[in-house]
Amino acid sequence: MRCVQLLVAATAANPNTAVYCLASAMFFLEMTIGPAWAVPMDIGGEFSGTVSGMMNMGGQIVGALSPTVFGILVSNGSWVAPFVVSAGLLFVGAAIWAFWIDPEQSVIDKGEGTTGPAVGTSLLQRSRAIDRVDSSTAHAYKYNKDRAEAYP
Repeated sequence: MRCVQLLVAATAANPNTAVYCLASAMFFLEMTIGPAWAVPMDIGGEFSGTVSGMMNMGGQIVGALSPTVFGILVSNGSWVAPFVVSAGLLFVGAAIWAFWIDPEQSVIDKGEGTTGPAVGTSLLQRSRAIDRVDSSTAHAYKYNKDRAEAYP
């Protein structure tokens, strides 16, 4: 939907049509923000923070490069070229989203990720960290249970 609106906005003869198409394209772009941040949690499993960070990093890199690339496109062509490139990238992204990414299946389940220790830590360090988390969780559970029993 946004691809079509960008193309119509780029080729519109009437400025009002271009503004309406750009505004509606931005509306539909913002409608994808929730699912775009929910899917990394679904497919990343225990590594959802890493998956979200990689997605965010990719967006930031492209956001930093796009003014330069679009400036080159405008200086060598016309103002329509950046919109056509954006619409093409949106179409490719939508196709990948629709046919390649399965939010029902974790990357870990596919065997594409690992569940080994974090980089730079040994198994013993990771085991101790997990034990600390488990003991603090058990302590919090006992504390809350005791408080619940004290105040019926």
